[in-house]
Amino acid sequence: MFQKSGSTGGFTRRFGGAAVVAVALAGAGVFVSAGPAAAGTNGQQLSVKTHYADNVRLCGDNQNGDWACTPAVNTRRDGWTDFRGYWWKGEVYVYSVEHTNRYDETRTATCWVPESQKGDWVFCNTGYRA
Repeated sequence: MFQKSGSTGGFTRRFGGAAVVAVALAGAGVFVSAGPAAAGTNGQQLSVKTHYADNVRLCGDNQNGDWACTPAVNTRRDGWTDFRGYWWKGEVYVYSVEHTNRYDETRTATCWVPESQKGDWVFCNTGYRA
C-alpha cells in the first residue's frame, strides 16, 4: 500500500564511516565535532505535527534515493513527533491515523524536504485540526 513498484519497502538509516571514526576517537578520549558543511547535505530528518493523530508513518525517498517507509509510531498528540535517524529528500508522505470511538480516521499529507540546507531538520505542520 505504501510502496512504489519494485520497492522492498525497507528503510535505510544513514550511518557512515564518520560515525565509526567518531566512536573510535571517543573511546580514545578524543572528541570531534562535525563542521557546518556536514549538516544537511544529503537529506534531512523530519519532525511532524499532526494535531490529531494517534500514530503516524512516513514514506518517501531516503538519502540514497530509495523509496522507504518508517514503522508507525505513536505521536505526541498536540506536539511534534521527531523521526530521528531517518533521512529524507523530496516529497515525503505523512500517513496518520486517529482512533475514535466509531472508526479509525486515516489522513495523508505531504511535506517537501530539501536535499541540502544549513541544518539537519525539516518541520512539517500538516495543518489538520481535530
